[in-house]
Amino acid sequence: MADKYPGVSPYAFCNGSPVLLLDPNGAEVWKPEVDEKGNIYLKRQDNDDYLSLVDFFKGSGHVNSLFSKKQIKKMWDNQNEQGDVLLPRTNFSVAIKYALKNNYPDETKQYTANEILNTPTNYNCFGAALDGATGDWIGRHINDLDDELSYIGGPQRWHSTSEPVFGKTLIRFGTSNKAQHAAVYFGKDSNGDIYVFTKNGKYYGPTIMKLQDLMDKYGNIYGEISPMQTNIKELSGESGMYNFE
Repeated sequence: MADKYPGVSPYAFCNGSPVLLLDPNGAEVWKPEVDEKGNIYLKRQDNDDYLSLVDFFKGSGHVNSLFSKKQIKKMWDNQNEQGDVLLPRTNFSVAIKYALKNNYPDETKQYTANEILNTPTNYNCFGAALDGATGDWIGRHINDLDDELSYIGGPQRWHSTSEPVFGKTLIRFGTSNKAQHAAVYFGKDSNGDIYVFTKNGKYYGPTIMKLQDLMDKYGNIYGEISPMQTNIKELSGESGMYNFE
C-alpha cells in the first residue's frame, strides 16, 4: 500500500504511533461515520475483511472489547451493499445516537444561552466522555474530571491504559494538575488518523471527528493529551487514557 499513501513511510510501523495504533496485518481499517439518522456505522475501506473488523474492536476476546464475538459476527453478516457495518443497539450506541441526533443534530451550530438553559442537554465534554466511555445515558455536567475519575465509583473502576479500545477509552486533555477536555477514543482509519467522540463546549453539539482536527482547532485551549497527577496506582500512567472496567 506504499503507493497509495505516499506521505507515510512503509517502514513506519503504525504510522509512527505504536502506542495508540494497532496494525497486526498491514491492512486497511474501518472508518467511523454517522448517518443522517444518527446511526453510527463503520465505513468499509479497501481490503477490509472480517479479521480487520475484529482488529478494529481490539479483538473479539479482549477483556475490554465493547462488543462480543457474537455481536461482531452479526455486524459482519448484516453489512450493507457497500460492505459498511452498523453498530449494534447497545446502551452505548443508543446514547451516542441520542446525543448526536436528538440533542444536538448539528455540531457546527452554536446554540444560544437561552436554548441551552431551556433544554435537558446542558452538559459538557467531561459528562459526554465519562458517560460515553461507560455506556451510560449522556447528559451530565461534570465540574471536575479528575475528581470523577478518582472518587466517583472508586479508582477500582477506572484504570490508566496505553491500549485504547474503541468506544471504551476516555482521553484526557490538559495539564497534570487540571483537566481541560475529555473525549472517547473512536478508532483509527486507514491513514492512521485517530477518531474521537467529543463535545467542544456546552454551546456546541457532540460530534465524531479526527483527533488531529480537534488538536488543530482547540489544542491551544485544551492542551495536550496528559495523564492526571495522582497517587492512586490504578490511575497513574503516562498515556492520559483511561478505561472503565
